Amino acid sequence: MPKNRSASDLLKKTQEVLDLCRQKNEPIFLEDDRQDEIVMMSRTYFNRLWNLLVALEREQTAENRLTHQSFHVRSLEKLYRKLSEAQIAIRQSKIYTHEEVMAKLRD
Repeated sequence: MPKNRSASDLLKKTQEVLDLCRQKNEPIFLEDDRQDEIVMMSRTYFNRLWNLLVALEREQTAENRLTHQSFHVRSLEKLYRKLSEAQIAIRQSKIYTHEEVMAKLRD
């Protein structure tokens, strides 16, 4: 069952949240006071979801080629590439605080 955690836990207890993500191998929903949610998951869990979506798309395409639109695998591939780029940026310390991002958006 997915876990709900406070968004402040990610700041205060980063390693604990990351360990929970890896150990449980399921998504963690991070909430703030406004009940906005961010979903965190391990790479293993994401890869499992990705493979299920690709298999589903292939199955739907094969069965319903003429009657249904196929799932947008290319969009998912772009998302997967962007997630990989984000992980590289994090490793290279190219990260910004929430406040910095919001200030740039306001400008």
